[in-house]
Amino acid sequence: MSTIATKIQSKDINPAYFDLIQNALLHLYSVVSASTRFYPTHARNKILIDFFKARVKKSEYKPVKSSIKDILSLSKIKGLNLELKIREVEKYNRAFFCPESDVDLLFQLFRYFENNGIDTKLSSASEQNVVECVYLDEDCFNQNVNDENQFTGPVLLTISNRSKNIELVADILNGITSFNYRKKESNDGHVAFEIFTENC
Repeated sequence: MSTIATKIQSKDINPAYFDLIQNALLHLYSVVSASTRFYPTHARNKILIDFFKARVKKSEYKPVKSSIKDILSLSKIKGLNLELKIREVEKYNRAFFCPESDVDLLFQLFRYFENNGIDTKLSSASEQNVVECVYLDEDCFNQNVNDENQFTGPVLLTISNRSKNIELVADILNGITSFNYRKKESNDGHVAFEIFTENC
């Protein structure tokens, strides 16, 4: 890892930096999901670079200004995939700031969805009739979460296969959560995401 890359991963372990990194990834995924065109690495890099450039001179980002400058310096490396590097930073910081229980992490995931215009609900399969909504299967949740709020097996999330946000859901699961997942097409007009941890 380059010196700059090491700096952006380890220099500023603080909540403001963590929020900035997560918001950058959410911004990227929102932009990409809103378009039908393919975004190659250089285009995704530009979205992230523009995000950080827009914040480097704002007073509310003064505590992490030097970190933003380090990220912008890193972005100048030829052939770099900035998104992957930012995701590494996010995962490193998450170890310090994320809640401990799997259920806490699940509700944090729901906040990411809701901040991007995707509703979330706890429901049974028969109640899943809103297109732009991620449903948490109540029976599966009750069966596979223990008294310590940790997963003992996969938890099922579903969204309509008519939703415009399926790829955004996958991007958020890939980019800013500690969950693993399996994506499956169901026979009832929904796309299912089985989310689980390494301990399941």
